[in-house]
Amino acid sequence: MVTSNPKINVGSYAKIYGEFFENITEDKIESLNILCAKDMFFRDPFNSFTGLDKFKKVFQHMYKQASNPKFFISDICTINNTAYMKWNFSSGKFVEIEGISEIKFNEDGLVTSHVDYWDSASQIFAKIPIIKYLIRYLIKKLSI
Repeated sequence: MVTSNPKINVGSYAKIYGEFFENITEDKIESLNILCAKDMFFRDPFNSFTGLDKFKKVFQHMYKQASNPKFFISDICTINNTAYMKWNFSSGKFVEIEGISEIKFNEDGLVTSHVDYWDSASQIFAKIPIIKYLIRYLIKKLSI
């Protein structure tokens, strides 16, 4: 069991990190250097890796693929060295994704792990015309 370290103000670190994402722009990606450890871990439905440079590439790729990407942090909960952030992501008129991130901080307040939890099947793939019928079929078969 992880015990709380009174020297770490996870609430403040989480707020700063969340505000970074709400205000992120392509030219601010390099600011992750002061927020994250170089050997941080990242995982989402499409990626799993270690390394800050790869994490920055996720956002560089986002700006190449997405139209006017925007994050909104609706809630932050902290316990010990971990913050849970509920967020919404939008891009253009049609992309809306809701998810939660589990973010771990070290004693220096740097992010050591950022794991995103969101449903790629219903929030991305189910919107693609051919795939959505397969997903609907599978959901119907698996539900009671």
